[in-house]
Amino acid sequence: MFPTILDVVISIIVVYFLMSTLVSFCNECIAMMANYRGKILYKSLKHLFLEEKNEEDSLIEKVYQSKFVNNLAGQFTIANKVLQKPSYIATENFTSALIDEIQKCGIKKAYARNIDDLKKKIDAIKDSFIKSKLQEIITELEETQQASITSVKKKISEWYDGYMLSVTEVYRNYIRMWIFGISFFVAFTMNVDSLVLIEYFFENKEKRELMISFAENVGKDDYKINDSIASDRRLEEIKRLKKAVVDDINAFDLPNGWKEGGMKSTLLYEQKVLNNPTSNSSFRKVIGLFLTTISLTLGAPFWYQLMVNLLALRKSTTNDATKK
Repeated sequence: MFPTILDVVISIIVVYFLMSTLVSFCNECIAMMANYRGKILYKSLKHLFLEEKNEEDSLIEKVYQSKFVNNLAGQFTIANKVLQKPSYIATENFTSALIDEIQKCGIKKAYARNIDDLKKKIDAIKDSFIKSKLQEIITELEETQQASITSVKKKISEWYDGYMLSVTEVYRNYIRMWIFGISFFVAFTMNVDSLVLIEYFFENKEKRELMISFAENVGKDDYKINDSIASDRRLEEIKRLKKAVVDDINAFDLPNGWKEGGMKSTLLYEQKVLNNPTSNSSFRKVIGLFLTTISLTLGAPFWYQLMVNLLALRKSTTNDATKK
């Protein structure tokens, strides 16, 4: 009995993993159209630099106009929007852009080739948090006798990486309600009823084996999008992976989706599939769909890791049974 229950749990988790991945792709499309990532990243960095508001010649504006950052904004725009902020700035791009703009401060033709020259360039920056931070970095490096332009770049990279962790958390909090709304839409549109699927997997050994086989072969990065690619290419990648996920779900031939005739016809179909005339009702249907919705908000990484852990438990259980 226990192995059967474990296989049912893994089977439903496979569905949650794929559906959560689909939700994340839908969210990515919306985020790209509204440029949520780019806007939050820009506002976060502007807040970090603590410069005067709306200054076109501020350091953060110059960093964004730099060749190291400006070309990161893809060609994908909505309603012919001209200003599109990059949704992702790699550490090396930010560091290179910042150092490049610092080199233009003070005597512009005098390119800083050592730490003393760089300090003069930094002193020429308008008072801001970034100026204080750079001076703090250099002072720290001088105390350990490691001060050099290369060391400064390395420290800036480490500082930027740390700050990006908090920006990522801000973004996650911002899209949390979006994720719930998209999960609700996907679960109800596709009629992915957790209660129906659990009962279906419990009664269908062949389908459980199919889901287990899929779980054992799916890789962590099979449906992962590269964050560093440009927006136009990113959209094509999302479309490709979205199609792959939908194809995988359809290939399982599960009792999901709405039948012609609406709720009544769908309930009759599910009762027939489950071979139980009293197994479903409108109230039970709503509960099953909401259970799916809540599950999808946990995200694909959560379900993937749980799936891997349960597969390991299943393998251990199987090995113990074989030894006996």
